[in-house]
Amino acid sequence: MDLTYEEIQSLDAGYNFTNSSENYSYRNKNYRIPSLEEVFKMFNNEKINIEIKGDNTLGLSDLVDLVIKYQMERKLLVVSSSYRVIKKFRKITNYEIATAASKPDIMKMIYLGKIPGFRFHFDAFQLPFYSEKVKNLGFLNKDWINSMQSKGLEVHYWTIDNVEDIKNAVTMGVNGIITNKPKTAYDVLVQLGKR
Repeated sequence: MDLTYEEIQSLDAGYNFTNSSENYSYRNKNYRIPSLEEVFKMFNNEKINIEIKGDNTLGLSDLVDLVIKYQMERKLLVVSSSYRVIKKFRKITNYEIATAASKPDIMKMIYLGKIPGFRFHFDAFQLPFYSEKVKNLGFLNKDWINSMQSKGLEVHYWTIDNVEDIKNAVTMGVNGIITNKPKTAYDVLVQLGKR
């Protein structure tokens, strides 16, 4: 379903979110979904993860223009499950804005990564934490994470909401966790002395 910006602004962004007591306390509080430009203005000193959904490459140039306008080039990680989209994004940015590996990037790394001089065209992995495939490929352990980090790559896992799993990921040394429960993740980081 395609919505206009005005239609998106009419939605209650807090509607489905619960507090730690599982109450819907964010409903009807006038929380709105910000535009990307509003996010860049408000969080200009923060690192931001942008996931481009779908296979459409329209709008990539507009995205790049916005990134440049707000000088966010070194503060972003751009992700897409579409190789077509991420490949075009890398090309129009001359590989100067960080991107995460797509499935074809990961396959190339598996088969060609040990060849001397092999060049990664991505800056990070964002992998599903609960995936058996990720686990079976050996991408869910401290040694693999350290190996990728030694190559200058970051490792992020998604979507981790369980306290013990967040602790496990942090203990393994991941660079990032994508969660639906940021307060829970923050509390774990505080508990582990990371904040």
